[in-house]
Amino acid sequence: MRGYPEFNFPSFDSIASFMRRHGWEVANPAEHDREAYPMMTSWEGWEEGDPIKCPEFSISDAMRWDLGQITTCDAIVFLPGWEASSGASHEKYVAEVCGVELLYAYPARAGEWFVSEVYIDDYEPGSFLGKFPLKAGLEA
Repeated sequence: MRGYPEFNFPSFDSIASFMRRHGWEVANPAEHDREAYPMMTSWEGWEEGDPIKCPEFSISDAMRWDLGQITTCDAIVFLPGWEASSGASHEKYVAEVCGVELLYAYPARAGEWFVSEVYIDDYEPGSFLGKFPLKAGLEA
């Protein structure tokens, strides 16, 4: 996600690991981008998540891959802050049109996530645990 430190890759990697531990097959855009751009962590804009300072990065190529993955997936997981991301908003639209299940991830504790079909706009870590249903297969 543009504008987040390290493009929010740590959160993408954490939720991908969590979902895999719970039996999901995951298409992680952070993993794809690191493979497509092996030198990206050395780019000037990497630490602050500034694509202007990462001239080799192509948002067009990234979105083409992301949107293509969404059309073949059963579900998409949205990370905190997705509402402010134009890319995530486009991904949500494509998912809705394609009938892909929408899931929302909220950090619970280190390496753990609360994943729900319910969007919670005022989530605070730990405050909603047990109040909304977890996605089947993700029960702690």
